[in-house]
Amino acid sequence: MKKCAPKQLETITKVTLAGPDHYIHCPNYVFQDIKNFLPNLSAIAYQCQTPSYFWIGQGKEQFDLASRWEYWDIVESMRIFAPTITVIVEGLMWLKKRRLEDDGEKKRYSKERQGIVRMIRMGKESYEGSGWEDADLKLEVVQPKAFVEGKSNAEWRIWWKMDELKYFR
Repeated sequence: MKKCAPKQLETITKVTLAGPDHYIHCPNYVFQDIKNFLPNLSAIAYQCQTPSYFWIGQGKEQFDLASRWEYWDIVESMRIFAPTITVIVEGLMWLKKRRLEDDGEKKRYSKERQGIVRMIRMGKESYEGSGWEDADLKLEVVQPKAFVEGKSNAEWRIWWKMDELKYFR
């Protein structure tokens, strides 16, 4: 874009990206390019699927964002943005169905669940410190909830059963 449409770069003020959540694959070079080539950036967001083991301990059922957000790889990558820029990072977690303790003859299983952790740092013109202090952040957690089962006659089921999609099942 810098070569073909440089004026367009000046009009971009908000960017949302989706990608991996792993220190090896975090796109640090992309964030650096965004910082360098988008002079009027006011907000950046990153959405990813994040492993649940980072947020919940063994045998626990609740996500713990307050004590772990600053060790989140993607947040580390976002620290290059000035405190005047709003930064939002959202991680979706999937907890697979697992076998619970046996109850005699009957086997019991937990349900598949999904939860979300979200870190929001609103951009401020005046700030103290790095702009990454606890007072600058809003941490949101949607605790794991069971998926809603689709109805047996849901329209997507008809679409999914089409012959063209048999290799995707």
